[in-house]
Amino acid sequence: MLAINILMIIFTLLLLGIGTFLFMHRHKTFLIFKTSDHHLIGSVVKNFGITFIIVGIISLITILTQNTIYICIALIIGCIAVTAFYLCISKFIPKS
Repeated sequence: MLAINILMIIFTLLLLGIGTFLFMHRHKTFLIFKTSDHHLIGSVVKNFGITFIIVGIISLITILTQNTIYICIALIIGCIAVTAFYLCISKFIPKS
């Protein structure tokens, strides 16, 4: 159970870190995209930043409760959120 807790702490820190990074870059250049040119990218980055922070907080709560079912649910929600973010961002990649 200690290994699961350590991995969940790493997962939570990654989610909170990525969520904070995304939320802070909502008005700046994000990767190869300029949010001033694409306003939709700014809103996608902001919304997913907030989503990652919320999922990170939920993951933190599941670490404290030590309930395996809640940990699995938090992991699944986190994986779905990250996959949805990358699918949304991939629509903005210029096709050559």
